[in-house]
Amino acid sequence: MKRKSEFSTVPYEVGLMKDLKDRGFAVDYLKSCIHESASDMPEVVLDALRQISEVQGMSWLSKQTGIPRQTLYHMLSKAGNPSIRAFINIIHNLGIRMTFEPDKAMVKPKRRASGGR
Repeated sequence: MKRKSEFSTVPYEVGLMKDLKDRGFAVDYLKSCIHESASDMPEVVLDALRQISEVQGMSWLSKQTGIPRQTLYHMLSKAGNPSIRAFINIIHNLGIRMTFEPDKAMVKPKRRASGGR
């Protein structure tokens, strides 16, 4: 006889979509994706932004940004390549602010001495 589990499982995507409704969680999720893969796998960042956008509603985001819904889906797909203007427009309307800070792990290149010839 099978024993009924006390815990119910929720598919990862369902739990993620529920969590992404919280703006703070959504920002941390996007930051993590950027930190882990922005330089070598930008499609991961676009996928995360698409997931956040879907939770908020693509039709709503389309109206807010002035970008057609189908274009949003394409821009935020793994093959997407949104302009920086469109990217900023999208995150701004999702209530997300982009900030920059120095990468402490990056080694600063040494300056070459400028000597006269």
